[in-house]
Amino acid sequence: ACTFRRRRAAPACRGCGVASSTIVAKKVEDYCHDREIKVEWRICKAAEIPSLADMMKPDVIVSITAVPELGNGIPVFDGKPFLTGIGVDKRLEEIYQAIKA
Repeated sequence: ACTFRRRRAAPACRGCGVASSTIVAKKVEDYCHDREIKVEWRICKAAEIPSLADMMKPDVIVSITAVPELGNGIPVFDGKPFLTGIGVDKRLEEIYQAIKA
């Protein structure tokens, strides 16, 4: 999973592995870049999300494993569409809109 901030992305989270999380993060980064928003991202373990989210204040979190709602207003997106290929365009646009807001 990944967390992203506009112009500076925050923690990216993984549960299935670094390679899968990197693929997700890169797709989001490229999608936003094509729309003139630079994002930075970071890979982390799912268990690290709460503390990193508090510290880094990401705009969004994208996780390929289940992540409970953090209660801090940061949107959490399911990253499974990036692995299955089903609904990727819709999910990219949802993430982009949240980062852009």
